[in-house]
Amino acid sequence: MVSLDQNLYIFSLGRVPELSFMELKGLMSEGDQMIGYEDGFYALSLSKPLSNPQGILNILGGTIKISKVLSELRFPVNTLTETACAVITHRILEKFASSSSKIVYGISVHNLHAKSENILKNSLKNIKKFLTENGRSSRFVNKDFQNVHNVIVVQEKMIDKGLEASIIKIGEKIYITETVAIQDFESYEHRDFNRPARNMDSGMLPPKTAQIMINLSGINKFDSSLQNKSPVIYDPFCGNGTILCEALLMGAEVVGSDKAEKAIKDTQININWLSKEYELQEPKSYIFAKDINDLKASDLPDKIDAIIGESYLGPRLLRKPTLEEIAKISAELETLYVATLKKLAELKIKCPIILALAAFRDKFSYRYIESIPEKALEFGFTIAPLSPKKRSSLIYDRPDQFVAREIFCFQLK
Repeated sequence: MVSLDQNLYIFSLGRVPELSFMELKGLMSEGDQMIGYEDGFYALSLSKPLSNPQGILNILGGTIKISKVLSELRFPVNTLTETACAVITHRILEKFASSSSKIVYGISVHNLHAKSENILKNSLKNIKKFLTENGRSSRFVNKDFQNVHNVIVVQEKMIDKGLEASIIKIGEKIYITETVAIQDFESYEHRDFNRPARNMDSGMLPPKTAQIMINLSGINKFDSSLQNKSPVIYDPFCGNGTILCEALLMGAEVVGSDKAEKAIKDTQININWLSKEYELQEPKSYIFAKDINDLKASDLPDKIDAIIGESYLGPRLLRKPTLEEIAKISAELETLYVATLKKLAELKIKCPIILALAAFRDKFSYRYIESIPEKALEFGFTIAPLSPKKRSSLIYDRPDQFVAREIFCFQLK
């Protein structure tokens, strides 16, 4: 066992770990440190403990779970099961020392592969035995001795009324952890599918993706004392208002525009709905109709902390487009995107600009709007490297989609 970092957390990432990782980096500040990564799990040492882990997770679109490290071991460990049982049992007895109720617990094992099944089964049985010896009634929620599903963690209210522990291998370390925050999947579904104004033809940016894009700008921090208390977010393509709604939930002030009057109406409807559903106190929003090409600096507030938007991704595709169709759509989008970059450069707003643009799936690769990085540099932008790829961008898509989102982070020099 090694000396324990009291501010060490494990972040369980979502379906696109590269994007989730960059989102976490956006929240990091001096003193926060990446410790290691393996197969969807990041170990982060933070400068301060998380005072509200669930609050942090609620704004992280790319993270599924946050766990606090209870013990850290060097891999391999011959006595892993025994050590894990001792650590987890001690934490359970500590957490429920003042309660006489039946203890509900669960364990998940990650990245130990062939050893996982035996470690999990033996740990569950031994911990139950130890708890019985200590006079405590208990039950574990692992069905058929498999890892605990996140839905069960939520249904059993295990963060407050039980305990989920995990044994996670990351590099040459094994971490024994306690889950301190779990993704509120019901809230995401509610915001995505129950908002009153939806338009499938104009594209439906998922709330999680909107959160990731906002966090790429760096306006939120793990240490909340280091962030602006009321940042101003501007979305020049507000559509249904997804980005603006998610920014409002983060405590930001929002400004949105769109060339379509219907989009302005839909955005306002969704903001009003969100404010009632989530009891937002006096949310500050300013929404107006205007094509970005006609935008003037006088249309916007003096202070903007980040510009975040998803531009038009092309017509809705019900089948895989041919190469000729991709070329035609790409040419039209290129004209639109270049004009957007030119206008944003003319506005001379020096803040992070996170844009989602179209890319087209082509078997195992993508067809991009090739000129975008070159044009951005020509107009005086720098491109923050979201990936080691030549374009410095990241892709977000789903396997069944023909059009992907290529996400860039621009900033005027």
